[in-house]
Amino acid sequence: MAEEVALSEGIRGNVQTLQRIDQQSQRISQQLATGRRISGERPVADATARSLDNRAADLARTKDSINEGLNTIKAGNQGLSSAEKTLNQMKAIADQYNKTPASDSDTRTMLENQYNELAGQIQPLLEDAGYSGNNVVAKSGDSMEVRTNAEGDTRTIAKQPTDKADTSSLAVSSPATIDTSRIDDAVSQVRQSSQNGVFVQAGLQIRQEFNESMRQTLEKGAARMVQVDIQEQAAKMVATQTRQQLSTESLSIASQSQQSILRMF
Repeated sequence: MAEEVALSEGIRGNVQTLQRIDQQSQRISQQLATGRRISGERPVADATARSLDNRAADLARTKDSINEGLNTIKAGNQGLSSAEKTLNQMKAIADQYNKTPASDSDTRTMLENQYNELAGQIQPLLEDAGYSGNNVVAKSGDSMEVRTNAEGDTRTIAKQPTDKADTSSLAVSSPATIDTSRIDDAVSQVRQSSQNGVFVQAGLQIRQEFNESMRQTLEKGAARMVQVDIQEQAAKMVATQTRQQLSTESLSIASQSQQSILRMF
């Protein structure tokens, strides 16, 4: 069995010092590379930073939900705008129809067909005014919930009424005249629904801007809890390298001393 080589006290001390300096150098290098403290050095600060990061992540998740709500409202309002334009076309045709003599049956039939064709386009148009499976303006649509904060609270985007713009409500009831007051009622309802959507849209945009500002504040706060002073760490690295050089030289001197003793025999 080979015997262990015994190190002198001076050499052993220098080796241990070099090992400690190497460990310190590795820690400082890691902190310089990441800009963050080594995890576990300040447990309370680490826990606070994790809490802030988690809340920031929760706020970030609300962005997708709010964006979906905003896009649903935008799509709905585009549909309502097109519906209003269609109703205005119908109003013009109805006025022309009502002014056309009953004796001019061909013209009245043509205008009635045009009117009914436009009336039949409104609800299919609103059915297409949805986003990602959500539709708050069509007859078959429904309200939707939008997550607005980190706690999971929601805001309801209500389904907007458009029943007065339905084909059955606008159909020609009498061959003598077309009741334009029903068109006016439908236009008023469509405009009110659009205004309701704009109101909710503005509220969601304000909430989204607030959430984004809070998220950035939380992330910056979390970063400050764990970040290191780069200049301080750089100075420590220089000092550590100096100590390492001195310890290496000291180890070399100690080794040379032992070799000098051996040469005496």
